[in-house]
Amino acid sequence: KRQVKETPLLSLQEDYTFAKTKSFFIEDNGIKPVFKVQTKHGAEVVLTGNHPVLTIDGWKEVDALTVGEFIAVPKSLPVFGKDAPGLNRAKMVGYIAGAFSMTQKGPILSITSKEVVGEVLKTAAAAEISLFKKTEQNYFLHDHDGLFEKAMSEQEDALPKEVFTYDKNHLAVFLAALYDTNGWAYSERIAEVGYGSRSHSKIKELKHLLLRFGIDTNIVKRTLTERPYYQLMIYAKKHVLSFVDQIGIYAAKDYQEVRAFAESMTERDATLPPKIWEYIEKERIEKGMKKYQVTGDKAEKFRKHVGLTEEKAKRYAENLQYPFLYDLARSDLYWEEVISIVPMGEKQTYDVFVPETHNLVVEDVLVHNTWTMVAHMLWVAFTCNGGKSPRGAT
Repeated sequence: KRQVKETPLLSLQEDYTFAKTKSFFIEDNGIKPVFKVQTKHGAEVVLTGNHPVLTIDGWKEVDALTVGEFIAVPKSLPVFGKDAPGLNRAKMVGYIAGAFSMTQKGPILSITSKEVVGEVLKTAAAAEISLFKKTEQNYFLHDHDGLFEKAMSEQEDALPKEVFTYDKNHLAVFLAALYDTNGWAYSERIAEVGYGSRSHSKIKELKHLLLRFGIDTNIVKRTLTERPYYQLMIYAKKHVLSFVDQIGIYAAKDYQEVRAFAESMTERDATLPPKIWEYIEKERIEKGMKKYQVTGDKAEKFRKHVGLTEEKAKRYAENLQYPFLYDLARSDLYWEEVISIVPMGEKQTYDVFVPETHNLVVEDVLVHNTWTMVAHMLWVAFTCNGGKSPRGAT
């Protein structure tokens, strides 16, 4: 049975940049074996074995994919909803999502940061929520009109569903409040911003929401009191500053110290996978060029065992006059290493068709649309350009 849906979408063009498009349809494809593909930075997607993901070599089916290869993920998904329920509500939902727990005596907000307590109390009053002090850190919560009952019931293993429909401003306010509860900023040896949770699902959703602001994050799995604990980390200078400037400005916490420290850091350029050296070497040989003519510097060596920074790739592309490398160096994509491909049994799957562009972003991983995908991934899909060659030509 076909389901047709008209919606604004993003599409990856042949030059590896995103553009807007519309529309796709979905068809039931039955129960199929599926696999979870996970990357080093925490992106993961569940797909059928014959479903292709994008590599430097072009589209490669999951069945042919190996651990250690690099697949494409978007640098940013600037897609926001239109809902604007009021900034006090968005902020209070953030506090609840991060600090709420249900005890035998009733619902409690646990606020450990002294610099945040005053803002929580003020916001609660404006949102018509009563907080009654139990201890220095714990406050009983009474929701007079039941406005936050749904957000509280959803928050244990996931973020409240309503925040995914917020406009950009409300989403930034929600995220700032969320980080006021279980987030931190560090500025000594390095500058970093982090958030911790027992819930892997919540951390994955938070990673996606930050991607809407173009903020790159790493999921780190740790053990706390003999149980899994997940941290979502922002390390790179560009992304620490982006968090502070887009989200931290709405927070009760002061991020100026970490911002100042980040300003003094050296920027880490994004890299293309080591596989790109094969294409560079082939192009160099075909054009009869010396290595120093490619680098533009006789002292600069080819380091084929490591990824190539985008800055160097731009220079090499100019010297080689190589459009493929030129596009990759200016793309809207990061390349993440695959660390596991795990069978997940059989699940309900669907065929997804994107007219003209022929692939989409599912769970923040770039995939081709002409094979089967798992049903629960569809809601997060955005389109992008298809094809089997490295350039994306069909």
